[in-house]
Amino acid sequence: MTLQSIAAPLFAVGLMVSTAAAYAQDEEPSSTGCLHMADQVKSAFRANATSTNIDKASEERRDAAEACRLGYYKLGIYHYKKALELLSAG
Repeated sequence: MTLQSIAAPLFAVGLMVSTAAAYAQDEEPSSTGCLHMADQVKSAFRANATSTNIDKASEERRDAAEACRLGYYKLGIYHYKKALELLSAG
């Protein structure tokens, strides 16, 4: 396997993760912000299905969904951001 054959896919994944993290920082603490974050985390889960932090990220995702459901949008977005960080780190 050559460096070129693995460099492009790694670059694409890195770009996607960094883009998701950049969008995550701009979300308003609202129900719409929670929905946007949920979509970003869902995409990150698909892209990082083999992450070593998948269980911890799933826990953060559940906590985020529950907080958003109860109207604690800022807390929900915080948990979604943590899930994105865990997926990008593993």
